[in-house]
Amino acid sequence: MAHALPDARSILTLRSTRAKNAKVTRTSCGTTEYHHSRHLRDVVVTEYGVADLRGLSDQDAIAALLNIADSRFQDA
Repeated sequence: MAHALPDARSILTLRSTRAKNAKVTRTSCGTTEYHHSRHLRDVVVTEYGVADLRGLSDQDAIAALLNIADSRFQDA
């Protein structure tokens, strides 16, 4: 609910990958599974870095998320 407070920041922390059936797969970070309203997206943190998404266009937000995705999945 940080969006409801003046000058507050919403911080989402995610793992960049997850194990599924003993196979490493990408999670929501950097994929189309990441759905967050434009006016609510703010800061996303993974073990690969921080993406400050506040005020970014969709294209720039996607690029910022890819920068903090596991490098094995960045090309995809």
